[in-house]
Amino acid sequence: MVDVSNAGGSNMPPPGNTPWGPVLNPPPAKKPFYKRWWFIALAALVLLAIFVPKDGTTAQKASSGQQTSTSSTSMTSTSSSNSMSSTTSQTTTSARPTTTSLPPTTTQPPAPPSSSPPAAPALTVAQQQAVGKAESYLEFTAFSRKGLIKQLEFEGFSPTDATFAVDHVTVDWNDQAAKKAKSYLEMSSFSRSGLIAQLKFEGFTDTQAKFGVKSVGL
Repeated sequence: MVDVSNAGGSNMPPPGNTPWGPVLNPPPAKKPFYKRWWFIALAALVLLAIFVPKDGTTAQKASSGQQTSTSSTSMTSTSSSNSMSSTTSQTTTSARPTTTSLPPTTTQPPAPPSSSPPAAPALTVAQQQAVGKAESYLEFTAFSRKGLIKQLEFEGFSPTDATFAVDHVTVDWNDQAAKKAKSYLEMSSFSRSGLIAQLKFEGFTDTQAKFGVKSVGL
């Protein structure tokens, strides 16, 4: 049998067929990876991770810069205020008027001339010797005033020099009476009246004799 359909002398295979078999449809073209949704999402996340911290750091730096600028401005204002206050204080202090008050001058009347006591006359050689002898006797034993004058006269001094010497020595006659009464009691026994009489005999006054007797307990 002759295939009529192929009578036209065409040797072409029927549509859809090839000498090597049936024609297959080509596979659909794939989208490039950069147009796929997962790539776009990943890229967005990477961009966010890169730019968001920088923005935050920039904001922090900007905030710290503003704080530093504010503190610097505050410190400058404070130092300026202190400087102005110090300058004002110094200016005020230096501007205070200085007033010097002069003490009142009083004219005092001249002091009256002082009347100094007349200088003591110089002692004669005899008087100096009599005073020295009287002091040595008083260091040795007790005397009344009269008894010491008599003793100096016995030593050859004149009554005037002897009296002068006795009156120019420093002595307590009551104390001399007490010493004399004590020395008598050490040598002998006396009654009160007998010791008073003995002291009077030595030249002591009645008051001096009684004081001496009383000092020894009689």
